[in-house]
Amino acid sequence: MLVTNAQVEILRVNQAFTHLFGYASSEVLGKNPSIFKSGRHDAAFFSDMWRELMQQHSWQGEIWNTRKNGEEFPCWQSITAVCDEAGVVTNYVATHTDITLRKAAEDEVKRLAFFDPLTNLPNRRLLTDRLHQAVAHAKRDNSQLALIFVDLDKFKPVNDKHGHAAGDQLLQSVAHRLRTCVRESDTVARVGGDEFVVLLDGITHSNDARQVAEKIHATLLAPFQLTNGQRVHISSSAGLAFYPEHGQDEATLSRHADLAMYAAKAAGRDQYVVYQEAMERPAEVAVHQQN
Repeated sequence: MLVTNAQVEILRVNQAFTHLFGYASSEVLGKNPSIFKSGRHDAAFFSDMWRELMQQHSWQGEIWNTRKNGEEFPCWQSITAVCDEAGVVTNYVATHTDITLRKAAEDEVKRLAFFDPLTNLPNRRLLTDRLHQAVAHAKRDNSQLALIFVDLDKFKPVNDKHGHAAGDQLLQSVAHRLRTCVRESDTVARVGGDEFVVLLDGITHSNDARQVAEKIHATLLAPFQLTNGQRVHISSSAGLAFYPEHGQDEATLSRHADLAMYAAKAAGRDQYVVYQEAMERPAEVAVHQQN
């Protein structure tokens, strides 16, 4: 607990406060509580807090503070204004509850809900949300985006020969390589056993996505070193679809990228293919592949 006067100068703190923040009471008396700011909140946050304090004579919420050693930590903080008989504020009383463990648990729940536990890549659920946002932004800004469906070739033989632990290690290595092929703002997701999706948001030209697809194809051809000392070789089949050329919504775009990926597999694997309308008609695809 922390008590200040009306000028927001600290008058006293209790033992729980000194334990939580790491300060001796003598080090904070007379100081403004702003010395505990973490820098994570902007001026608008504190303006809203003080507005509510003035109007309601109380405020509570989640806030990041800083301990004496510089460590930032999340708190649930409650502030109450104490008034005299005339209704004039004489003191403020604040209590702080460390919610570090609760926040960590919330983050873990979020991670499990939106990220693949093996590769730590976004899962299908998070990809769906990001694709929805990307299409909305592209429509608003009249820009382009690309979707690349990637399926690993010859992955099952690795599992069969070297075991599932080796297969898991290979998937983790693939995830790492895929991340190195894209920008920080792009999304690489794992949506199935050996299936990945790359979302390239805000591209300026379709050739940008083709270059990424080529980079992905090349980097996955390089041998992988397993912890058991074995070197394994795989390849990939990928399908590309572009917004708005190949679809005006997420479902159509995804279906067309998927069709292109299966066309790459049907054409002999180890390549990437850009969606074509003929892929909607299997007979025409077969004729096209023969030519």
